[in-house]
Amino acid sequence: MSISFHKLPRLIQIEVIKSLEFAEIFCLSLTSTRTANVVRSLKFKQVSKVFYGHYHDQFDVYVEEHQESDMIPVGSVRVKRTRNFKYHFTTRLGSNKLNFECQKDDDKDSLFETPLFYRSDPEKKVPVSMIEHAISLLGKNQIVFLYVEFDASFDDTPTVPSVTEMYFKSKKINAKCVRFLKNNPNLNYLVINGEWKVEPDFSEIPYLKITDSDKYAGNILRNFEGKNLVLESAKLSTRDILEFVKTWKANEGYQNFECIQIDFMTEIDGTNEAMDEIEFTEWDPNVRPENYEFCWPTYHKRKVAAFYLRDIRRDGDNQLASFYIWSSAFFFVVWK
Repeated sequence: MSISFHKLPRLIQIEVIKSLEFAEIFCLSLTSTRTANVVRSLKFKQVSKVFYGHYHDQFDVYVEEHQESDMIPVGSVRVKRTRNFKYHFTTRLGSNKLNFECQKDDDKDSLFETPLFYRSDPEKKVPVSMIEHAISLLGKNQIVFLYVEFDASFDDTPTVPSVTEMYFKSKKINAKCVRFLKNNPNLNYLVINGEWKVEPDFSEIPYLKITDSDKYAGNILRNFEGKNLVLESAKLSTRDILEFVKTWKANEGYQNFECIQIDFMTEIDGTNEAMDEIEFTEWDPNVRPENYEFCWPTYHKRKVAAFYLRDIRRDGDNQLASFYIWSSAFFFVVWK
């Protein structure tokens, strides 16, 4: 015999919800406003990070319960390119009543078993409503990560409040893309993947990775004021790298730096001669660790072998750093 959920005592309702997966809780919250209110009362204190993923015709929400745990699917809304829905229902998502079809996802790689499909959305209500609904269920105290991947138009990208971490992918990074990124002033971590059509200007981001830095790599390196920098496909010379190391060693810049990794687009020459231009000492296990613990906000902690790096001291405060210049890459760390 079935019992109505709302006839159960509140404590029993909460225990029932606690036994469900996040995606099941999300679906349950769509059944009625009363049920959604019960879900909201849980406050989801165990959630440390919320991930929003916006693709051209899809918007997903995931959560992370604690640092270094796997992403857990919560809900997904997608455009269904068909004239009529065979089966559909109306529900309140965020502040709007919307029509959806719920069906199993045919994509074997998808983490969402039953995404919500909708027709075209010219007023862009669905992604905005999805954000509103997720915030109402999960709260506002978590770290917020936004993944953006499409090239059609950034006019339909909804504003996600309090984003501090972002992965942004586009075939071409133009002025419009930069304006979108600049509209997220609280970024602590940013990865940009795409071909640059304008000069990058994100020197203040503490954790910055640019996968196609190309000819802009030199200016990015010289102007960077953050802590951690990764440049891939960088067009740099041995002299550019040497200038950076000497500037840091002379205590004339880059005081905030913690770690830098650069992969060159083409191999550079004269690296051995460049290394010999800088006074250094070999690794001493009594001075610093054998490995460097690499820890970015969205990566699991991992150790990098550092015993082969050469050690230098900064003028003035005697701060210790280690570096190495290869023909294909450059690595530099400051030991805190």
